[in-house]
Amino acid sequence: MDKTYNNEKTTEKYEIVKELQNLNEKAEKNYGYHKMQQLLNQKFNKQFNYKRVYRLMKLASLNRRGEKNEGYPRYPKKPY
Repeated sequence: MDKTYNNEKTTEKYEIVKELQNLNEKAEKNYGYHKMQQLLNQKFNKQFNYKRVYRLMKLASLNRRGEKNEGYPRYPKKPY
């Protein structure tokens, strides 16, 4: 019984990751995990925990957090 439960969980996890990748490809901009959670809740008609969505996005390398835009300074330097 324990192995069947584990199989169901892993298949559900892969379905969610696949759906996250599809949503990320369709979107014009990168959504965060809160927006992805809302979209998943609508798609599957089920409540997903934001921590789970964050972990699965991290697993699928969909998190854009921490990426910096190199080449464009945030604040222009003042000439002295």
